[in-house]
Amino acid sequence: MIGLTEARGLIAAACPALEAEDVPLAQALGRVSAQDVTALVAHPPADQSAMDGYAVRHADCAVGSVLEIIGESRAGAPFDGQIGAGQATLVSTGAHMPAGTDHVLILEDAAREGERVKVEDDQPEARHIRRAGIDFSAGEVLVRAGEPLTPARLALAAAAGLGAIAATRQPTVAVMTNGDELLDPGTPPDGPTVFDSNSVALAAQFTRFGANARWLGRAGDEASDVEAKLASGDGADLIVIAGGASVGPHDLVKGAFAALGGELVFSKVALRPGKPVWFGTLPSGTRVLGLPGNPASSYVTALLFGKLAVERLSGRDTPADIAAAMRTAIAAQDLTANGPRDTFQRAALTHGEDGTTSIALTGSQDSSLLRPLAAADALLFRNANAPAVQAGALVSYLPI
Repeated sequence: MIGLTEARGLIAAACPALEAEDVPLAQALGRVSAQDVTALVAHPPADQSAMDGYAVRHADCAVGSVLEIIGESRAGAPFDGQIGAGQATLVSTGAHMPAGTDHVLILEDAAREGERVKVEDDQPEARHIRRAGIDFSAGEVLVRAGEPLTPARLALAAAAGLGAIAATRQPTVAVMTNGDELLDPGTPPDGPTVFDSNSVALAAQFTRFGANARWLGRAGDEASDVEAKLASGDGADLIVIAGGASVGPHDLVKGAFAALGGELVFSKVALRPGKPVWFGTLPSGTRVLGLPGNPASSYVTALLFGKLAVERLSGRDTPADIAAAMRTAIAAQDLTANGPRDTFQRAALTHGEDGTTSIALTGSQDSSLLRPLAAADALLFRNANAPAVQAGALVSYLPI
């Protein structure tokens, strides 16, 4: 049995970034740039008006001066002539500044008289112009390799003239569950059965993590069935199995994994919930993450290990040390001394008007229960053998 940080380190090492692919900007949100993105054009491409008004020469703008209007420059339809002394053009916000102009006389400072415009307010300096390239120049690096593609970065790439971007391929994750007692959600109850909530939760979790999650199906408590289901996921970047990970007579998953030639990287982590979690690879290179069958355990271990695998495969440099993601809050209740394993407890945060954040457990920490998990937005962390904590003390938590 190994520790949490060591287990996460082994997963991180086994999950290098996947290959790059060209992705249309409209489909690239949340992906990771696989290379530096450089601008094809400058932005703005030419001097542009920052206001609605008249494009003029600042030298002609003494109060009381009357200028001749000789045309108009609109966004998408620039004026292509030259502005001389005593002349002006109408100009719209975002339109190109005509040649010869260096100032925008805004509408509020002018009075139009037919095809002439009179300067009514003092113009102390030339202004209201966005100079060409003030945002970025052609050839400038705008997004670095390894940076997540946020809406703002996608807008930047679009403004730079790109229609697609090289991004790390989205990992494919095949999800399966195990157990004769499980029923598909929505089917009529039939005797001492349990609805398969893990099939829903894990697919949703891995989709949220950024993977392309697909459902392999559920295997019964027969070695051949488990082996066949597991083999059907070979070729995915990661197979995630919930259930059958312990040491009982019906825990057949690791045996099926071995029968397919799988090699264990680790088996069991000093963690609560989630001690039975395991990780390995098939001969093809497909990674396999085995999770406990109890719903809260499955959920927590998917967050601790599955999320890391997806993020590393996606090109994110997520640290193996979970401490990097931890936050602190004030314990809203007394907490008993912890046992010999690192522990993550389902908890809820409360944000006070004074800017403080407190945290309280959401109920029983039995790993089979879902209501305390559904009420949680954090996992309160307790180190192995941590002493009792009184309400009001600072504690660490992992946001969900």
